Amino acid sequence: MEHTTLSGPGLQSASEQKQRRLALWLQFPRRVLFLLIAYGLGALLFLLLRGLLGAELARPGALFDWGRSLAFNQPVSEMVAERLPNTLLLLGIAFGCALLISLITMVIAFFVHRLEARSAGWGFLLNRLGRLWIFGDIALPSFALGLLLIWVFAIRLDLLPAFGLYSPESIGDPADRMQHLILPVCALVFVPAGLAAQAAARRMRRAGQKGFRAWLAGILNLLAGLFRQTGGVLGAAILTEIVFSLPGIGRMIYDAAARGDVPLLMGCAAAFAALVLAGRLLSELFGWLACFADPEPAAPPEPDARLKKARKAWLIFAAVLLVIVLAWTVYGATVSRDAAYEASPAERLAPPSAEHWLGTDPVGRDTWARVARGAAITFGAAVIASGIAIFLAFPGGLLAGWLSRRRKWWADLLADLTLLPADIALFLPVVVAGIILFLLTYDRDAPLIMPAVLTAVLILPRMTRLMAQLWADAPDGKVLKRAGLSALVLFLGSLFAAFAVVTALSFLGFGIQPPAPSLGGILMETLRYLVTSSSEALAAILALGIPLWIFYLAADALLDDWLGKDAMHWLNS
Repeated sequence: MEHTTLSGPGLQSASEQKQRRLALWLQFPRRVLFLLIAYGLGALLFLLLRGLLGAELARPGALFDWGRSLAFNQPVSEMVAERLPNTLLLLGIAFGCALLISLITMVIAFFVHRLEARSAGWGFLLNRLGRLWIFGDIALPSFALGLLLIWVFAIRLDLLPAFGLYSPESIGDPADRMQHLILPVCALVFVPAGLAAQAAARRMRRAGQKGFRAWLAGILNLLAGLFRQTGGVLGAAILTEIVFSLPGIGRMIYDAAARGDVPLLMGCAAAFAALVLAGRLLSELFGWLACFADPEPAAPPEPDARLKKARKAWLIFAAVLLVIVLAWTVYGATVSRDAAYEASPAERLAPPSAEHWLGTDPVGRDTWARVARGAAITFGAAVIASGIAIFLAFPGGLLAGWLSRRRKWWADLLADLTLLPADIALFLPVVVAGIILFLLTYDRDAPLIMPAVLTAVLILPRMTRLMAQLWADAPDGKVLKRAGLSALVLFLGSLFAAFAVVTALSFLGFGIQPPAPSLGGILMETLRYLVTSSSEALAAILALGIPLWIFYLAADALLDDWLGKDAMHWLNS
């Protein structure tokens, strides 16, 4: 008996439990330490970038002295402090609304899971319908949704103001300001709300059995998922402030880049990095507390034969949709270049006809041809960017994931060291980093592949972290199968990210350059002519949103069949 107690399975089990408890206690202090180290190293990189963009900025103390704006000859810190409250007001309202929507979604998920346990057929159907709705919220980028909201509520229905933070005749009126913020907040709120809701919904599967602890863990996970989106929401705020002409930090970044005002651009970037640090620290704290509230989240029940068939059917449905996207892209690539490029002033703003299915734009170009060819060019750049990012992310992510699978405190430490470069890069929202990299590498004669390379660099840190988590959570089995499925999920995730990033950068003018059409470029053009050219805007929004929705749906179907919803949570992150 003594031999069995000291050297048998009981000791091994107790040792493993001790290691896991120690790893759990060290999780938050470890992550805080690495985030602060990453932020410090990022600050040094920030100084280097300032030196590359403007040699006079790389001086001692430049990290805290942001200098003076080249365009306005004012201290950058004062200009940032003047605009920052407007951005914080927008973000605060958006996060509050996202929290409310997420809580409602979490409650609905609880009842859907209970129905699924009693009636697998109806529960499965409601589960999928709810996820399709959430995927639709997540898939459409904020600037595209903003254009759609302006067209519906400001132009067609004339219910809400579309631009600015207040009306000239109502300066200082809180009600007028809130009315101007309704559409921008709606454009921002759905993505973080959908992602946070998915982070919490997985805790609701057996909340009826675990009671308060499961609900508490779900709410803490919801808060962690919400604050984890800080960088993404800040990047979306730049685009939202441009669409709605809001005087915030995001609009200031865009204007500074357009004017070549390097001190102002880098000062705004430093302010954003500090906000991202605060959001990531809060996310780590709430995630850590959730682990204590419910150390063992409920695993999904073992699916029966009927549920397995339903999941396979769901996967086939997603694959068919992917084929449709591919066919649409091939069709767009075959569209005549002349039809998409050549202007005909005599046919400007022509209505839909047999010759022009969607009419023409304000300079007489065929709307259908421009959207189809722009979608093909954007998709091609996204595929190239995805391939490059996966090739570069696979080794580091694989090593970090292998270390994380060991569930030891020292292995977690080594995994964090492996992912330290990715943590440094994540302090800058992808839109801000894209603008800075574009200014560093811009060449008017650069080939069309350059936006794809730029996008690959931008999504690489995120894909590395995703690969690490996929490998850490993958079920035991054949190594080649795990690697292949991880690569496939990584490709779908990177395709989703790359397609959105290429479009966003092109929308800002820092991606695919004219005369080549792109979905982002078309949407920026329609922002100027939204009243007279709404068909082009709607077509471009659909050409952007539907493929993104399908990429996300396909990743969800594959993960649901292979890994489960924890992996989907990390894909969201």
